Amino acid sequence: MRLWSFQYKESVEELHQNGILTAQWSRYPSEGLSGKWKTAYQWIVRQMELKSIDCGEYAPIWAFHSCMRYRRKPDKNDGTMLSFGYESEEGAQLLTFDCPDELVLLSDYGAWNKILDIFLETEAKEISPNLTQKLYDLPNSETMDGENIQATIPFLKKEWLIEAEPFESLKENAL
Repeated sequence: MRLWSFQYKESVEELHQNGILTAQWSRYPSEGLSGKWKTAYQWIVRQMELKSIDCGEYAPIWAFHSCMRYRRKPDKNDGTMLSFGYESEEGAQLLTFDCPDELVLLSDYGAWNKILDIFLETEAKEISPNLTQKLYDLPNSETMDGENIQATIPFLKKEWLIEAEPFESLKENAL
């Protein structure tokens, strides 16, 4: 499955040096607001496990399947909006890769943000079944209009990599 992931310079270097990129849980402190992000990420890992996707001892890696239109690659504006400051990091890149379908959990980015808000604004450890179901109500090529479909994967292998583009060279408004 073709996916795109914004990654910092250090992560791209790790991918090239080790042949695999994994997300370390140690990057996410357990206290304060960071701890709430970690709780949300642990929740999505449990969702992945329900679909037989095993992250092992690692946090998930985030990617995109579709931005604004079905199967549309993210552009610079998407990266600025979706990726929390990648545009300000020297060496940040957009990775294009093909990942085996069985390792991908697709979900609705809008529903994920509602779930994330619950974790960040409350002490919740679980999410209602109704909202969880909305995470998987994905548009298709005929119905998609302005939504984003995100993907979580357990790791990223160098051999899957098709292209690595510097963030600053991405086009704006590639609709």
